[in-house]
Amino acid sequence: MRKFVPVLLFFLALTALMTGSTAYTVGQDPLWLKAVEIANDNEKWVPGYVIHNEEVYSRIGIRQEKTETHSRLNPYENRDVEVTFLQIVQNGRDITEEFTEEFGKTIVLEEAEYRVDHPFRASAQSSVRYTRQDKTKKINGSLCISYEFTYENEQGTWRGTAWLDETTGTPLLVQGTLVSVPLDEKWYTLSDLEVITTFTTDENGAWYPAEAVVDSQIEVVIKLFQTYKSRVKETYIFSDYWWYE
Repeated sequence: MRKFVPVLLFFLALTALMTGSTAYTVGQDPLWLKAVEIANDNEKWVPGYVIHNEEVYSRIGIRQEKTETHSRLNPYENRDVEVTFLQIVQNGRDITEEFTEEFGKTIVLEEAEYRVDHPFRASAQSSVRYTRQDKTKKINGSLCISYEFTYENEQGTWRGTAWLDETTGTPLLVQGTLVSVPLDEKWYTLSDLEVITTFTTDENGAWYPAEAVVDSQIEVVIKLFQTYKSRVKETYIFSDYWWYE
């Protein structure tokens, strides 16, 4: 019943305990401010190539469907991008031709539809609340310190944990859970949503998402008094970044 539709979920706005902690008033923590500055300096990076893996599970945990989509993103106009579907494989079968005949080979997305959200956007800081934790761990060779946060975006209220390089403030890992659920979308209801985003810095110092894992529980009303429930796990791998002037 979900044929083709899951592929398009990528193009919906993607986006995010207090023991031994150090509290800061918003805007006063120097490391968090560094993270916001890094995010602001790199906000125009756009992934040129995206691999989207989606797995759909039944309510009892049996995998029912697996879809892999390869897409190319190119600049369009006014910060919009044009997405070209290169290959779509569903349950081991190439359905690229079927998909593009029904939905077209390309679509145009606005910035809010293709960017990966996070709590470090300068425009979001008025709604962000965070607490620095006395917890550290190494991520990709960097010693990081954790922050617990809440913030709001178009989807609702998020709560999660961010890991920042303790020296540079570079965000390397962000885990967020949407706490304002259920959330009614166009054709389904989200009853649970968690997003884990891994960030990277390239040899030139550019910072951007490398991978995002979106784990959700959805409910679809098929007909009166009959509801379809499932878990959807999506993994996005981003590469070939380009700068949007």
